[in-house]
Amino acid sequence: MKKETKINEKSVSKTNWFYEFIVWLTGIGCKFVFHSITYYIPDEKKFITLNHPVVACANHVDERDVPLLATVHNFLIPRSRYSLPVRRDMMEKNFFIKEFKPKGVMKYILHLVDLTNLVPTLFRKVGAIPVARPFRDDTKELLKSGKLRDIVNEQWEDLLSGIRKGNKLFLFPEGTLTNDGFIGSIRKCVFFLQERITDLNIFPLTLTYDYLSHKKPIAHVGFGRM
Repeated sequence: MKKETKINEKSVSKTNWFYEFIVWLTGIGCKFVFHSITYYIPDEKKFITLNHPVVACANHVDERDVPLLATVHNFLIPRSRYSLPVRRDMMEKNFFIKEFKPKGVMKYILHLVDLTNLVPTLFRKVGAIPVARPFRDDTKELLKSGKLRDIVNEQWEDLLSGIRKGNKLFLFPEGTLTNDGFIGSIRKCVFFLQERITDLNIFPLTLTYDYLSHKKPIAHVGFGRM
Protein backbone atom coordinates (compact mmCIF):
# COMPACT_ATOMS: atom_id res chain seq x y z
CA MET A 1 0.00 0.00 0.00
CA LYS A 2 1.37 3.38 -0.98
CA LYS A 3 2.36 5.65 1.88
CA GLU A 4 1.15 9.18 2.15
CA THR A 5 3.49 12.13 2.12
CA LYS A 6 4.83 13.31 5.45
CA ILE A 7 2.47 15.55 7.38
CA ASN A 8 3.99 18.92 8.17
CA GLU A 9 4.36 19.54 11.91
CA LYS A 10 3.04 23.07 11.34
CA SER A 11 -0.34 21.50 10.60
CA VAL A 12 -0.90 20.64 14.28
CA SER A 13 -4.45 21.57 15.23
CA LYS A 14 -4.31 24.19 17.95
CA THR A 15 -6.62 24.20 20.93
CA ASN A 16 -8.55 27.19 22.23
CA TRP A 17 -9.78 28.11 25.69
CA PHE A 18 -13.10 26.32 25.18
CA TYR A 19 -11.40 23.10 24.11
CA GLU A 20 -9.01 23.29 27.05
CA PHE A 21 -11.97 23.83 29.38
CA ILE A 22 -13.77 20.74 28.08
CA VAL A 23 -10.67 18.56 28.48
CA TRP A 24 -10.23 19.93 31.99
CA LEU A 25 -13.90 19.30 32.75
CA THR A 26 -13.58 15.71 31.52
CA GLY A 27 -10.55 15.20 33.75
CA ILE A 28 -12.56 16.43 36.74
CA GLY A 29 -14.28 13.05 36.66
CA CYS A 30 -11.09 11.54 38.06
CA LYS A 31 -11.77 13.22 41.39
CA PHE A 32 -14.85 11.04 41.76
CA VAL A 33 -13.46 7.70 40.57
CA PHE A 34 -9.82 7.69 41.77
CA HIS A 35 -8.31 8.16 45.22
CA SER A 36 -5.21 9.73 43.62
CA ILE A 37 -3.14 9.70 40.42
CA THR A 38 0.63 9.25 40.15
CA TYR A 39 2.47 10.12 36.94
CA TYR A 40 5.85 8.63 35.96
CA ILE A 41 7.75 10.80 33.48
CA PRO A 42 11.20 9.62 32.27
CA ASP A 43 14.30 11.67 33.09
CA GLU A 44 12.37 13.80 35.60
CA LYS A 45 10.97 15.97 32.83
CA LYS A 46 7.99 18.23 33.38
CA PHE A 47 6.57 17.74 29.91
CA ILE A 48 6.66 15.19 27.10
CA THR A 49 7.21 16.50 23.56
CA LEU A 50 5.25 14.59 20.93
CA ASN A 51 6.19 15.41 17.37
CA HIS A 52 3.30 15.29 14.92
CA PRO A 53 2.04 13.01 13.42
CA VAL A 54 1.71 10.93 16.58
CA VAL A 55 -0.33 8.03 17.95
CA ALA A 56 -0.42 7.51 21.71
CA CYS A 57 -1.11 3.86 22.57
CA ALA A 58 -2.27 2.73 26.01
CA ASN A 59 -3.50 -0.46 27.61
CA HIS A 60 -7.21 -0.38 28.35
CA VAL A 61 -8.23 -1.06 31.97
CA ASP A 62 -11.87 0.08 31.98
CA GLU A 63 -14.10 3.06 31.14
CA ARG A 64 -12.32 5.22 33.71
CA ASP A 65 -9.42 5.44 31.28
CA VAL A 66 -11.21 8.23 29.40
CA PRO A 67 -11.18 10.88 32.17
CA LEU A 68 -7.70 9.66 33.15
CA LEU A 69 -6.37 10.35 29.65
CA ALA A 70 -7.85 13.84 29.86
CA THR A 71 -5.47 14.59 32.75
CA VAL A 72 -2.52 13.42 30.63
CA HIS A 73 -3.17 16.41 28.37
CA ASN A 74 -1.40 18.68 30.88
CA PHE A 75 1.91 16.89 30.32
CA LEU A 76 1.98 16.78 26.50
CA ILE A 77 3.42 19.47 24.23
CA PRO A 78 2.70 20.98 21.82
CA ARG A 79 -0.94 21.39 22.85
CA SER A 80 -3.23 20.06 20.14
CA ARG A 81 -6.64 18.53 19.63
CA TYR A 82 -7.28 14.79 19.81
CA SER A 83 -8.93 12.02 17.89
CA LEU A 84 -10.21 9.35 20.26
CA PRO A 85 -12.09 6.26 19.07
CA VAL A 86 -14.88 5.37 21.50
CA ARG A 87 -17.55 2.71 21.58
CA ARG A 88 -20.38 3.61 19.25
CA ASP A 89 -23.03 2.97 21.90
CA MET A 90 -21.40 5.55 24.21
CA MET A 91 -22.52 8.20 21.73
CA GLU A 92 -26.08 6.90 21.48
CA LYS A 93 -29.18 7.62 23.56
CA ASN A 94 -29.68 6.11 27.01
CA PHE A 95 -26.14 4.77 27.22
CA PHE A 96 -25.86 4.97 31.02
CA ILE A 97 -29.18 3.21 31.60
CA LYS A 98 -28.32 0.44 29.15
CA GLU A 99 -24.72 0.03 30.34
CA PHE A 100 -25.11 0.11 34.12
CA LYS A 101 -28.75 -1.00 34.53
CA PRO A 102 -29.10 1.08 37.73
CA LYS A 103 -31.82 0.71 40.34
CA GLY A 104 -33.51 3.05 42.78
CA VAL A 105 -32.48 6.71 42.91
CA MET A 106 -29.42 6.12 40.74
CA LYS A 107 -31.68 5.03 37.90
CA TYR A 108 -33.37 8.44 37.85
CA ILE A 109 -30.05 10.31 38.15
CA LEU A 110 -28.47 8.46 35.22
CA HIS A 111 -31.67 8.84 33.22
CA LEU A 112 -31.43 12.61 33.66
CA VAL A 113 -27.78 12.51 32.57
CA ASP A 114 -28.82 10.60 29.45
CA LEU A 115 -31.56 13.12 28.71
CA THR A 116 -29.11 16.03 28.78
CA ASN A 117 -27.00 14.35 26.08
CA LEU A 118 -24.04 15.89 27.93
CA VAL A 119 -21.60 13.00 27.64
CA PRO A 120 -21.90 12.51 23.84
CA THR A 121 -21.63 16.29 23.37
CA LEU A 122 -18.45 16.52 25.44
CA PHE A 123 -16.96 13.52 23.68
CA ARG A 124 -17.58 15.04 20.26
CA LYS A 125 -16.07 18.35 21.35
CA VAL A 126 -12.81 16.69 22.41
CA GLY A 127 -12.59 14.69 19.17
CA ALA A 128 -14.29 11.37 19.96
CA ILE A 129 -14.96 9.21 16.92
CA PRO A 130 -17.70 6.59 17.43
CA VAL A 131 -16.63 3.19 16.17
CA ALA A 132 -18.47 -0.10 15.96
CA ARG A 133 -16.69 -3.10 17.44
CA PRO A 134 -17.48 -5.60 14.70
CA PHE A 135 -15.40 -8.38 16.22
CA ARG A 136 -17.17 -8.02 19.57
CA ASP A 137 -20.62 -6.59 18.98
CA ASP A 138 -22.32 -7.40 15.69
CA THR A 139 -19.94 -9.58 13.68
CA LYS A 140 -22.59 -12.02 12.49
CA GLU A 141 -24.90 -9.31 11.19
CA LEU A 142 -22.09 -7.53 9.36
CA LEU A 143 -20.82 -10.76 7.82
CA LYS A 144 -24.29 -11.70 6.59
CA SER A 145 -24.78 -8.27 5.02
CA GLY A 146 -21.26 -8.27 3.54
CA LYS A 147 -20.44 -4.96 5.23
CA LEU A 148 -17.76 -6.11 7.70
CA ARG A 149 -14.72 -5.15 5.63
CA ASP A 150 -16.29 -1.88 4.49
CA ILE A 151 -17.18 -0.68 7.99
CA VAL A 152 -13.72 -1.50 9.35
CA ASN A 153 -12.02 0.37 6.49
CA GLU A 154 -14.39 3.32 6.90
CA GLN A 155 -13.64 3.61 10.61
CA TRP A 156 -9.89 3.61 10.08
CA GLU A 157 -10.25 6.23 7.40
CA ASP A 158 -12.01 8.40 10.00
CA LEU A 159 -9.04 8.01 12.36
CA LEU A 160 -6.59 8.80 9.57
CA SER A 161 -8.60 11.91 8.79
CA GLY A 162 -8.08 13.11 12.35
CA ILE A 163 -4.31 12.71 12.05
CA ARG A 164 -4.32 14.58 8.76
CA LYS A 165 -6.10 17.45 10.50
CA GLY A 166 -3.24 17.68 12.99
CA ASN A 167 -4.82 15.80 15.88
CA LYS A 168 -3.06 13.47 18.29
CA LEU A 169 -4.62 10.03 18.07
CA PHE A 170 -5.24 8.06 21.27
CA LEU A 171 -5.66 4.31 20.79
CA PHE A 172 -6.23 1.20 22.87
CA PRO A 173 -4.55 -1.12 20.35
CA GLU A 174 -5.03 -4.45 22.16
CA GLY A 175 -8.73 -4.69 21.45
CA THR A 176 -9.39 -5.96 24.96
CA LEU A 177 -9.03 -5.01 28.64
CA THR A 178 -5.81 -5.42 30.62
CA ASN A 179 -4.95 -4.48 34.18
CA ASP A 180 -1.27 -5.33 34.65
CA GLY A 181 0.12 -2.03 33.38
CA PHE A 182 1.58 -3.51 30.21
CA ILE A 183 0.41 -3.36 26.62
CA GLY A 184 -0.28 -6.88 25.38
CA SER A 185 -0.51 -8.16 21.82
CA ILE A 186 -1.24 -5.27 19.49
CA ARG A 187 -3.75 -5.72 16.70
CA LYS A 188 -3.00 -4.75 13.14
CA CYS A 189 -4.47 -1.26 13.57
CA VAL A 190 -1.19 0.49 14.39
CA PHE A 191 0.60 -1.19 11.51
CA PHE A 192 -2.21 -0.11 9.19
CA LEU A 193 -1.66 3.49 10.27
CA GLN A 194 2.09 3.18 9.73
CA GLU A 195 1.46 1.97 6.20
CA ARG A 196 -0.63 5.02 5.44
CA ILE A 197 1.37 7.81 7.11
CA THR A 198 5.05 8.43 6.70
CA ASP A 199 7.16 8.88 9.86
CA LEU A 200 4.31 8.17 12.24
CA ASN A 201 5.50 8.54 15.84
CA ILE A 202 4.15 5.98 18.32
CA PHE A 203 4.11 6.94 21.98
CA PRO A 204 3.25 4.31 24.63
CA LEU A 205 1.32 4.97 27.83
CA THR A 206 0.80 2.42 30.59
CA LEU A 207 -2.19 2.58 32.93
CA THR A 208 -2.30 0.62 36.19
CA TYR A 209 -4.96 0.79 38.92
CA ASP A 210 -4.25 -0.12 42.54
CA TYR A 211 -7.51 -1.45 43.98
CA LEU A 212 -6.11 -2.65 47.33
CA SER A 213 -4.94 0.45 49.17
CA HIS A 214 -8.17 2.46 49.32
CA LYS A 215 -11.86 2.20 48.58
CA LYS A 216 -11.24 4.04 45.32
CA PRO A 217 -8.36 2.86 43.09
CA ILE A 218 -5.06 4.69 42.83
CA ALA A 219 -4.16 5.33 39.18
CA HIS A 220 -0.56 5.05 37.95
CA VAL A 221 0.28 6.53 34.53
CA GLY A 222 3.61 5.71 32.88
CA PHE A 223 4.89 7.79 29.96
CA GLY A 224 6.98 6.08 27.33
CA ARG A 225 9.34 3.24 28.17
CA MET A 226 9.85 2.82 31.89
